[in-house]
Amino acid sequence: MNRIKEVRDQVYKMSQDKEKWQNPIGQETAKLLCNLINELNAKKVLEIGTSAGYSGLWIIEALLKTDGHLFTIESNKERYATNTKNFEKAEVTHMVTNVLGHAPEDLPAIPKGIDFAFFDATKRETISFLEGTWEKLNPGAKILVDNVDSHIDKMQEFIDYLDEHNYQYKRIHIDAGLILIDKPS
Repeated sequence: MNRIKEVRDQVYKMSQDKEKWQNPIGQETAKLLCNLINELNAKKVLEIGTSAGYSGLWIIEALLKTDGHLFTIESNKERYATNTKNFEKAEVTHMVTNVLGHAPEDLPAIPKGIDFAFFDATKRETISFLEGTWEKLNPGAKILVDNVDSHIDKMQEFIDYLDEHNYQYKRIHIDAGLILIDKPS
């Protein structure tokens, strides 16, 4: 676990170059991710939007306790190459299926039986991520969506969609803002 933390800290420092990298998740979001994965005893986790692998390394740290596996999708070739190297440096490649592709088109590569999903990718596509993921989720699974408050102009349509289709969710106003969606058991 120390190796994961060491690499994660390196990735965080690297990701401060805002011209090249997306903002990494906040510390409260990272803690929430880990807590949710452990509460669910999640065995299969899906991440859409890997970037350099910072949030993925937090997820993997939680999956060490559940003996789980991370399936992650990144569409940008440079970010994919970087996160692949970071997973290798952290010595966790045996716990990751890293897909270079675009969600939702490449979601068929992800197996069913997902216990938890984390969306942190192109905001205008969040509805299609939800639609493409929903049938892959186990009953009782949860989805955490990042950047809801910081990108409310792009996320309002998604919030309206959740309301119109009677999804069970709650807003969480920490870091960049989150939505936690529950799939009924």
